[in-house]
Amino acid sequence: MSPQICLQKPEFELVEEIERGVWTAVKAGDARAGRFLARRINIFDGACDAAAATRSLQDGERRALWLTHLLYGFGQAAVIARIFNHENIVSLAGHIQQQPPVGGADGEQETTAIDGFLVWDFCDAATLSALFLNRPCKSAAYYLPESLCWHVLRALTRAVTYLHDGKRLAVDADGGGSDGPRRTTMDKDWNPILHRAIEPDNIFFQHPRGAETYGLCKLGNFGTAAVTGHVLGPGDGYGQEDWPCSVAVSTQRGWEALEATRPKVARDPERWTADKRPYTLSDELWSVGNVLFNMMTGRKLTYVCRPYGCAHVTKCREGGCLEKAAAADACDCLLGGCHHVPEAACTHDVSDWDRSRDPRCEQPVINIDSYLAKARYSHWLRGVVKGMLEFDPKSKLLTTKALPVAKTVEEQFQLWREDTKEGQDYVDLDDDGVRK
Repeated sequence: MSPQICLQKPEFELVEEIERGVWTAVKAGDARAGRFLARRINIFDGACDAAAATRSLQDGERRALWLTHLLYGFGQAAVIARIFNHENIVSLAGHIQQQPPVGGADGEQETTAIDGFLVWDFCDAATLSALFLNRPCKSAAYYLPESLCWHVLRALTRAVTYLHDGKRLAVDADGGGSDGPRRTTMDKDWNPILHRAIEPDNIFFQHPRGAETYGLCKLGNFGTAAVTGHVLGPGDGYGQEDWPCSVAVSTQRGWEALEATRPKVARDPERWTADKRPYTLSDELWSVGNVLFNMMTGRKLTYVCRPYGCAHVTKCREGGCLEKAAAADACDCLLGGCHHVPEAACTHDVSDWDRSRDPRCEQPVINIDSYLAKARYSHWLRGVVKGMLEFDPKSKLLTTKALPVAKTVEEQFQLWREDTKEGQDYVDLDDDGVRK
């Protein structure tokens, strides 16, 4: 028997249907809260997936029906909304069951049958990939403004720290105090979540609502996210005392039993197919670094390409010979790519994953150290991004918690703000909130 579905007074009101089954919505009685996006449950991914896989569409509709029962009949909507509730992820703002209005023959609105809707944040300023398309890169030495790079970097590390560690950034009303922003634990039994698709298509923006330089940046599209079932150890993440049991792990794609995945961690990835290789927080942070590298240089890193399986990422065996040569020339410049940096290319290319190049592959091989040394960005930003891209899939030196990385990002960001004109002109959402 289907569970009884009880209708309550809706928290949101549908305003305008912008595409089939998708509406703009506002909070009932609170227009100042801004606009939200309401998506009808019966067009959710179950039906789309069923059609794409040439299965019965009725199977997808049946999944959507069970999603409705799960949300309303079994009371899980509040639980899901509690998880998807962070300023830097596309959050689930609520759920409603409502009769959507339709235009009548006389121009007046009529109502149809009752539908269920999930109400999400409305990211009205498109995605990072749309920004890339609208603003072509003219030079690998400089692409997007450093202030925007920091804005996206901080948003992504905050989102990853929340999803993986269950910790949220808290800013005091006095500006954070002498120790800066605090991290508050949301749930001591938090199960780490790995997004597994941190890429420009899934990074969304909202327009500024006040004096801040940029609107909120949010990580979205959790269709491939994995809830790992781990409970993090008591350590702070700086050591490896909780290795390997509390290392949150999934596969690169798809799903697999934990007892089958965990033995693969820090082993040669060549032993498994691409989809069944382990995926940990280190992979997640590498993806964040890749996004920032793309914003700085206009170049997207491909660790292992499809379909040939070539390695396309290298680094300097000497730890960055171009920067070392600049330092030997008494360089104390703020930005990379100064006259102290040699124009010659690095000759010490080495890959953490030594895979022979297929002659049919046309993708370029990118030396991370060379590109970052020549990038016209501050050494604080370049250093953080380089650290995120230091990832060896065979190493046991995996990052077990996101919090230390997030703290480093915040510390380096504050140095950039204090010591550069661009940083001093930058207005953060936290600044604007404190001013108000």
